[in-house]
Amino acid sequence: GEAILVCDQVTLQVIDVNARACEMHGYKREEFLRLRVPDFVAPQDYPRMEAIDVALKETGRYDGQQVLRRRDGSMFPCALNLRTVVLGDRRLTVAVYRDLTEQLKAQEFQRILFEQAGEAIVVVEQSTRRLLDANARACELHGYTKEEFLKLSIPDFLPAEHHPMMEQVGKALRETGRYDGQLFHRRKDGSVFPCAINLKTVVIGDRKLVVGVYRDLTEQLKAQEFFRVLFEKASDAVYLVSDEGLRVVEANEAACRLLGYPRDEFLKLGVVDLVPPAYRHRISEFHASVRDGDGYRRDRRMLFRKDGTMVAVDQAVSRVEISGKPYYIASCRDLTDQERAARELEEAKTSLERHVAERTAQLRESEERFRGAFAEGGIGMALVGLDGRFLQINRTLCEMLGYEELELRGTTFQAITHPEDKEKSAELARRMIEGQASARMVKRYLRRDGRVLWTDLSTTLLRDGAGAPFYFVTTIQDITEQKHAQEELERRVVDRTAELARANALLYEEIVERKRAESVLRLILEGTAAVTGGSFFRSLARHLASALNVRYACVVQGVGQGRARTLSFWDSKEFLGAIDYALPGTPCEDVMSGEACSYAHDVQRLFPDDRMLVDLDIQSYLGVPMTDSAGAVVGLLAVMDVKPVADEELKLSVLKIFASRAGVELERQLAEEALRESEERWRSLVANAPDVILTVDREGRILSINRTVTGARIADVLGRRVHEWVPPDVVPRVNAALEKAFVEAKSSSYETLSSGPNGSNAWYITRVG
Repeated sequence: GEAILVCDQVTLQVIDVNARACEMHGYKREEFLRLRVPDFVAPQDYPRMEAIDVALKETGRYDGQQVLRRRDGSMFPCALNLRTVVLGDRRLTVAVYRDLTEQLKAQEFQRILFEQAGEAIVVVEQSTRRLLDANARACELHGYTKEEFLKLSIPDFLPAEHHPMMEQVGKALRETGRYDGQLFHRRKDGSVFPCAINLKTVVIGDRKLVVGVYRDLTEQLKAQEFFRVLFEKASDAVYLVSDEGLRVVEANEAACRLLGYPRDEFLKLGVVDLVPPAYRHRISEFHASVRDGDGYRRDRRMLFRKDGTMVAVDQAVSRVEISGKPYYIASCRDLTDQERAARELEEAKTSLERHVAERTAQLRESEERFRGAFAEGGIGMALVGLDGRFLQINRTLCEMLGYEELELRGTTFQAITHPEDKEKSAELARRMIEGQASARMVKRYLRRDGRVLWTDLSTTLLRDGAGAPFYFVTTIQDITEQKHAQEELERRVVDRTAELARANALLYEEIVERKRAESVLRLILEGTAAVTGGSFFRSLARHLASALNVRYACVVQGVGQGRARTLSFWDSKEFLGAIDYALPGTPCEDVMSGEACSYAHDVQRLFPDDRMLVDLDIQSYLGVPMTDSAGAVVGLLAVMDVKPVADEELKLSVLKIFASRAGVELERQLAEEALRESEERWRSLVANAPDVILTVDREGRILSINRTVTGARIADVLGRRVHEWVPPDVVPRVNAALEKAFVEAKSSSYETLSSGPNGSNAWYITRVG
């Protein structure tokens, strides 16, 4: 495959070249032999020719690279191997070289990948810990130029307190060849940053190198710290429970405060300790509903405090996975104030409706109670004018919307309503002014920070004594978490629907594949079911080729001594004659040793000595052994094609199914041939025996006889009883011998006087069995 050239070392005249050299330079051989070496060396490489000549004269060899020129003037790099050969008084140079164009392109591609990678990558000599190479990201991460960075060793950019870790990392690399973990690196300016590292040992020649890939974890750790603080400082009680044993594994300050436990005591509790005794029988059902359901549940629950009292909470429980294990995170909001406020609000509304027409003093007293409930309520409340302006707002609503009270008083509810809900909200206000007493709707507000607040809004229009609209009394409850949970549920339904669709598609593909396999088997079975013997093998080969869509199919019998013979060979048009061939060097050799073999492509390259593969242009081969009832290999079943084979596993399965039937059929055929040969030998033995041999039935009638002694024709003797040729006193002995043979399956003999040749009498010894 390499280009080879021979030239005169003094004149540089080309003396001989191989076909690869001619192809590489684009010359015909007779053109090439008229050239000198400078004719096909790139001009810019002429100076190197002098150095090459010196090396050949001093050492007799040269190995290196050079740029050569083709006939069309294009240049290409190549690897050179030159040797001096002396023939008589002539010094010749033998050159072996190969084109490096693709190799250099691949090297440049790998270099680009290395330099442009998003992660920092360095190459380090394992023994000295010295940097050998680094990509741009690594230099940028540490604040060095590449020239500065490559002057460093590993200890130069590790903080001093992390130097002991180098021994631990080195031990892992020596024992396993890799290391994954976290370390702190130091930048050029002295600042330190955390990074995740992945190290792997590689060996190049006799050098052990370490390839390191790492990334800055600074932002990731900041995010983790943010969520930790968020958990600890949350106003709602939050605790984490393990799936196994339902034990509390983490809790925030609000949870400890709500239930009255110090944190160390809280973390020793189980769910059963947090549930009042009267409700503990429901724990298993609640656990199962979250574990096996959609992973989320929110409802009102009673929790058990350390002091034995109970507290009502709005509890949301979600199933989460941490490090591959299931946990449940519970978020609980104390409903004590909210429920009290809701009850007081209901009482205030009832009182307001009942006494609205009473005297002014009674109304003032009722209004005072309402103001108290309004100000201290656990849900958002507001009094809104007919023009949409906020007249009065409680603290809870201000907190929900993120505004100060004075800011809300200076605006309208329309100004902070989500654009998509403005029309519906305005329509509701219009209907109430026209006569509808109260209304309820799910409504979105825009918080001051731009986030969307989902609410459950209830509003009542108060009227004056004359029935004229006065102002709206509105209660607003935050249902943002509930809406997010609902959206998550809907997303999971969509995801689950997509999963089912993918599963159905896979099932459909499996059904199609199974139907195809059944069709192939049915086609072959229908073609071979009614035939046996040689016709069976011909029908099997023909239907295998058709059903499996291949060019050739054959049934082969092993004939011993490393040889085999085809019983049938179909080439998609006709049956080829029987072929007797040697097994060594063919793909059939391994199959005859009892192994199923599959060569999906390039079978000629794998078996270059098998001329049949070349003559028939065979590119792929599948073969399975045929065995007899004792398990011995008696032949093989094979299919071949002029193109690479597809559906390899299906075709091998079909071949194995029919190889069993073919093996049985071949065993039966061989047994029949052996039986025929045995019968022929028996008939020959009987026909040439000097004694009279005959077969009789139980009545003594002659069924066959090899010769007669009375001169009678055999045809005249058949069907007559042997009793006719013995004296009457011998007949009982004949009958006894027949009885013993047919009933007891035992042999016996007797002597008798019977008619001999030419009508004379002679003594005969008769053996019956």
